[in-house]
Amino acid sequence: MPVLFAALLLVASASSAAAASGDLDETFSGDGKKTTDIGAGSDAADDVAIQPNGRIVAVGRSAGDYALARYRSGGALDGSFGGDGKVTAEFGEYEGAEAVAIQADGKMVVVGSAGEVDAAIVRFGADGTPDSSFGGDGQVVFDTGKEESLHGVALQPNGRIVAAGRLGGNFLVARFNPNGTPDATFSGNGWATAKLRRLR
Repeated sequence: MPVLFAALLLVASASSAAAASGDLDETFSGDGKKTTDIGAGSDAADDVAIQPNGRIVAVGRSAGDYALARYRSGGALDGSFGGDGKVTAEFGEYEGAEAVAIQADGKMVVVGSAGEVDAAIVRFGADGTPDSSFGGDGQVVFDTGKEESLHGVALQPNGRIVAAGRLGGNFLVARFNPNGTPDATFSGNGWATAKLRRLR
């Protein structure tokens, strides 16, 4: 049986005297938990974000591809997203989504790995289709010539995208313009690294 792509929402219920802080919110999917089978093979969720309208976006991997699922606030899959609430994206090799950030216009910026040595950013429209204004086809592969991966993403008020991860054995921060090109005003080439030391 495949591992299911899971979005787990833990919420304290303020409306019930019997519910304690940290109890599962049983108004979500009936028992506070939701699992979704994305496709063949094993699936896993790695990050989640809440849209202003209450919809829940979970990202991760499914059989070596980027995977996203969007749920309504009650836990049901949102059929207006990808037709059935689920979308995937691939780069030809093993990859997976690690983090998601949601723009004010509802577009979703997803970062992760692309193959064994590169990182990638994908931007989806609010309906789950790739955003062609980003990298030409919705996808940007970040390749410095070394082994890199992206594990976190944040959006600046001016629309620039900041991603953090690893380059070789070093800490990596990269910044991209809203169209997916590297922001050359950041460290001259759009990315910077730092070797971190353990604090004693």
